[in-house]
Amino acid sequence: MTNPGYLRRYFLILALIQALYLNGESQYLKRSLESLPEVRIEMSTPSVHIRPIFGAGDANSDIIKGISRYFNLTVDPGGRSKKIKYPDDEHILYVLGGNAILMWSKDKVPLTENDFVYIPAGMKYGFSNPNEKSFSVIVM
Repeated sequence: MTNPGYLRRYFLILALIQALYLNGESQYLKRSLESLPEVRIEMSTPSVHIRPIFGAGDANSDIIKGISRYFNLTVDPGGRSKKIKYPDDEHILYVLGGNAILMWSKDKVPLTENDFVYIPAGMKYGFSNPNEKSFSVIVM
């Protein structure tokens, strides 16, 4: 007769190996802005380029559970995005480069490189770039 303690240890080790093997690939996702494909979302216009990093629009969005949208948005010189409003999503903006105007409700807020901005849930906003250089921001 087989030792029951041995069988328990065997199946426990087998289950542990299987769990590590199956979940090992989904423990992290790595992205590079240069390699991300451009997609069209609610903010898109011909002068706005959006690359989803995590969440909506990303091919692996089913892996991410706590992030709904995380993307890089670039506005061409003289361009403007459509305004968006997400009733349940707070956003943090981080300006990677360039200058632009944040169109926030009825206000216009100038943005420059290295600025951070908090957008409360349900607030309507968009971007305008009246400059001669592209504007790039991470929307989290």
